[in-house]
Amino acid sequence: METQAENVDTQRAEKIAASLEAKPDPKKDEKEKKAKKRKEKEPSKEDIQAAVAGVVLAEMKFWPEQIVALIGEQHPNKESFLKGVAYVIGGYMHFARKALGHLVEHRKKSAEKKTCELLSPVTVELEQIRKEFREQQSADVAKLREERDEELKAAAAAINEKFEKLISEVNAREISDRGKELIARDAEVKDAFTSACATIDKEAKVLSDQITEIEEASENWNSKKRRARRLANGSKDGAEAEEQVE
Repeated sequence: METQAENVDTQRAEKIAASLEAKPDPKKDEKEKKAKKRKEKEPSKEDIQAAVAGVVLAEMKFWPEQIVALIGEQHPNKESFLKGVAYVIGGYMHFARKALGHLVEHRKKSAEKKTCELLSPVTVELEQIRKEFREQQSADVAKLREERDEELKAAAAAINEKFEKLISEVNAREISDRGKELIARDAEVKDAFTSACATIDKEAKVLSDQITEIEEASENWNSKKRRARRLANGSKDGAEAEEQVE
């Protein structure tokens, strides 16, 4: 009986709603409009509200359960039902959207709280692990740097030793045979020059000594000793010259 009554109410509501939402056709004759209005009884305020409510109720049967649950016991005011089915449905969707916003906010806060509870021990342990990791990392890096410095010193010493040996070998190289010949020739020529200079100096010294001797003897030219020497040498002309000087 209730189902049959609901069907009757629904059909009646749809008929009234259709009459409310129908738009006038300008092509129809004005007389036909007046005659139709006379025949049809204009619906009352209550009839309109009941019709709109019936249509909305029928539509709600097709809405998802989650949407209906969001709406809950909220309903638009009675005056809203006079503005048509679309307006009333819009009102219900406003309730649903607002409730959805509150639901989302509540669920997010709940999820945040649960997340904090779950993350708290994880954060503490992770921070400790990160601290130990950084400390170990710093220690390992310091150790590697020390090893690197030691290896660099050892490598530098080995490199220096290697190249000092190579430098010594280079310094110990002998000049070519032609170079040796030229060195010998150079020494020979220089020795000859030195010897020649020594001979020249020796001969010059002899002459210089003679010059000095002559210069010294000129001061005592007429001494008996020099005269006797000249006579002994048979320098008759010289003796005569001396006599003329005297």
